[in-house]
Formats: sequence, C-alpha cells, structure tokens
Amino acid sequence: MYALSVMLTIDPAHVEDFKAAALRQAANTKANETGCLAFEVFVSADDPTRFYLHEAYVNKAAVEDIHDKSPYMAEFRKTTRNWVVSRERLCWNSAGKD
Repeated sequence: MYALSVMLTIDPAHVEDFKAAALRQAANTKANETGCLAFEVFVSADDPTRFYLHEAYVNKAAVEDIHDKSPYMAEFRKTTRNWVVSRERLCWNSAGKD
C-alpha cells in the first residue's frame, strides 16, 4: 500500500470554495480509480484554514500513473492553485504486508 498525507493552509477568503473542490476531488478519485483505497478530507478542529487530505492507494503507480495524470486532478490543481498558502505532501509505504 502507498499513502499520501497532504497538509494545506488555505487563504481564509477561499476556505468554503476549497472545501467543496477537495470533496469533489475525493469523490472523483474514489469513483474513477480502482487503485484508490481511501481519500478523506479533514479540516482542523482549531483552524478552519488548515486541511489534511488522507489518501491510500494499492501502490505508487496508482498515484503516479493514474491519479496524478487524471483530468479531474488537473482541474483541481488549476482551480485551487491561487487559494493555497502552503502545502506539504508526504508519501508513505506500508510497513506491513500488502
């Protein structure tokens, strides 16, 4: 298994727009990518401008060859690019047997 942790800070003026776009991105990913095991959108309990995207895939190729190249991912990046103040993306390999 391969997982992504994406932490973002969003411009306060665009929090609701970002939330809607992120939830749409999660729904598109789960509906269209058989290699996606999970895609959840979280917002900080302490700071409404902080988001955490938790994504899990069957392997790294499911991210690099399918998810990152999907038309809805390109649209998500284009739509949200000016709303993102900071972004950190961490990648994880499963420590156990897949």
